[in-house]
Amino acid sequence: METATPTNCFRCGGPYHPASGHLFREIGVAYCGGCYRPFMAWYKSHTRRKWGGADFYAEAATSIRAGIFPAPA
Repeated sequence: METATPTNCFRCGGPYHPASGHLFREIGVAYCGGCYRPFMAWYKSHTRRKWGGADFYAEAATSIRAGIFPAPA
């Protein structure tokens, strides 16, 4: 079932335009450009962080191995 494209920003209620904002089609939520740009800047700054010289998200994604819990005696 196709949902109608929202015309207002989910966060501030301002007008949404596809040229400047972003639409999450899966959940039917639109953000205006003024709300989406600061969010993306925050998101990128947090996902590119390095803790102790290692990329936290790369280490976390590769550190869990299936089938070894509980740890062998």
